Amino acid sequence: MLSINTKTKLSCSLFFFDREFFILIIYYYMISEYKAILDRDPAATKTEALLMPGLHALIVHKHITHPLYIHRIRFVARLVSQIMRGITGIEFHP
Repeated sequence: MLSINTKTKLSCSLFFFDREFFILIIYYYMISEYKAILDRDPAATKTEALLMPGLHALIVHKHITHPLYIHRIRFVARLVSQIMRGITGIEFHP
């Protein structure tokens, strides 16, 4: 019989809670950025706003490269930034 102590259960449940919470925050952030694009860009239609490279570059910068840079993982942050620059044509410095 396999037994798991309560400390393991607690740490696993906190890990899943944090991940789901993080995904939810990113989802609401993407919705707010999408609405801002629709409000401020007169040429953007509803489906076209999802395809704008600025939205993708901004989300990757705010949620991937900048946190990596803050945690002193600067090479990976710069690498991801350069890959996104190649894909979108927009460069954010971490």
